[in-house]
Amino acid sequence: MNIHILSRDEAENYVPDGTAAIISISSSEDKKANINENLFEGVLPLVFNEDTSVSDNSFNSDIAGEINNFHETHKDVSDLVVNCEAGLNRSAGVALGIAYKRRDKNLARKILLEKKPNSLVFALLIHGLGKVKGIDEMYGAYLRKTNEYGDIKSEYSVAELMEARYENAEELETLFDELGA
Repeated sequence: MNIHILSRDEAENYVPDGTAAIISISSSEDKKANINENLFEGVLPLVFNEDTSVSDNSFNSDIAGEINNFHETHKDVSDLVVNCEAGLNRSAGVALGIAYKRRDKNLARKILLEKKPNSLVFALLIHGLGKVKGIDEMYGAYLRKTNEYGDIKSEYSVAELMEARYENAEELETLFDELGA
């Protein structure tokens, strides 16, 4: 599966070559992208804002569950399109969460180097995957790995993960290995 992170304008003009599904994110009902639903096997329209703090219109675990279910349902399409207004933050956070779920280090590296993934979106998506291989808990904006006695083995600030631009592939691969990806 290829994952394409697009802006609203790019998504409205996107014509898939093969089978495709789209997750289309807007900040309000009146700002939804005008997607030709006949071109896609599945369309998941979502409304949440860019803010990483908790508000009535912010990303939450229910939306994370919808995305995880949608991805699972459409995991066999050749292309998954994820769009938001600019194609930089919210859509990149969703794509990074999916890359993590698929253990796709190359896609994760590309997203981290080229985009600015929304840290709340990424954190809630991977937390919504349950206790995935090595991530025991998420406290606020921290991911923690613990040993069998509950002692913290390593802790990563999600904000640090999102803001970091890794100089080389080894750093990112080490981080993903430690997080269980």
